[in-house]
Amino acid sequence: MSNLFFRYRGGVIYIWAITLFLCACFSNHTFNGNGLFIVLLGALIRFTSAMYIGSHSNGTAITARAFTNRGPYALVRNPLYVANLLSCEGILIYTNCLSPFIHISIISALFFFYHTIVTEEEKLLHAELKTDFTDYCVKVPRWIPWKVSIESWSGQIWQPLQSFTSVLRAQSLNISKPFLFVILLSFCR
Repeated sequence: MSNLFFRYRGGVIYIWAITLFLCACFSNHTFNGNGLFIVLLGALIRFTSAMYIGSHSNGTAITARAFTNRGPYALVRNPLYVANLLSCEGILIYTNCLSPFIHISIISALFFFYHTIVTEEEKLLHAELKTDFTDYCVKVPRWIPWKVSIESWSGQIWQPLQSFTSVLRAQSLNISKPFLFVILLSFCR
């Protein structure tokens, strides 16, 4: 199941986005600008995270060649997925058109979706990279940065592997998708 989730991880977001767009267009609601802050936070985390990974997989198969423990990856093991969840949450808050139960159900389903993928990715990393990855998992939490150490903030860990401009070129579409969606939603009125 996790391989299936991984293969279609981009498509699931589009299904969610289309459903939310239709809901926003055909409901009586007012937009909540607080959601834009959360969308911005998600985009910032995504951009910063991309600066610390050598190559980013947008492929359809889970692979494990290496991992990074620099930048946001020194705080949580999956900052790109955290960024995606934050962006989705921000958009849900911005649209302000769903009941709290449906809102929580959507975020819970997305979290389950990403958690299933992460579990499989980590099994592969443990098998391929053995003690290096195991040691990393002991030091760095999967989702929430609750074990932040002085080591996490040392200068060398925060030296990016990629330049600002190269990440901007490579990730501009991924980073701008939530904002484009918010702009599209704004035309629902």
